[in-house]
Amino acid sequence: MGERERTQSFQPILDEVASYFEMTLGRKPFDRETGERVSVLIPGCGLGRLVFEFARRGYKAQGNEFAYFCLLSSNFILNIVEHKEQYELFPFIHCFSNLKKDQDAF
Repeated sequence: MGERERTQSFQPILDEVASYFEMTLGRKPFDRETGERVSVLIPGCGLGRLVFEFARRGYKAQGNEFAYFCLLSSNFILNIVEHKEQYELFPFIHCFSNLKKDQDAF
């Protein structure tokens, strides 16, 4: 769910970062010979999906988030969940700003 939207927004970022490090440093995210990784900090990372995508590509990725619900949810996803689709999370369940009508919250 949301794969198309993530690809549209994340792919340009992932491509730009990869291009930058390859052009300026002449290296990939992970150097197999030295074990050294390129570090990337993602501020305002929400649930950490972009952080996860960078880590999957070999970067040493660190996310930073202010919203407590996002921090709890991403910690749960990354450190507790054992398999895909084990749980369904609603991190913005207490945020009423994007609801069309009151009943949408319930």
